[in-house]
Amino acid sequence: MSTFSGNGKVLDGDDLIKESEYVIHEENVFSKTGSMERGAYPLPTRKNRTLQLSEPMPVDGCRLTLVMEDGRKLDFFVESANVVRPTGEIYE
Repeated sequence: MSTFSGNGKVLDGDDLIKESEYVIHEENVFSKTGSMERGAYPLPTRKNRTLQLSEPMPVDGCRLTLVMEDGRKLDFFVESANVVRPTGEIYE
């Protein structure tokens, strides 16, 4: 499991919504695959991500972007003030 944390900026397009501390947990999910001859072995199939923000979001029902300290970004959906769900990969 990888963990990323720091102080970031939450954006709606180019508009700054809020600055917030963040913690992102990223975990590989494995599926067993293989053949009858070689047996089953685990293969990473996807990554589960969770995002925690220190500040509640002032809007809900929208897609926002977290800009992390190192400049990378993560899009997420705001379900309610305190519930956010990452919607994709971390990108530049």
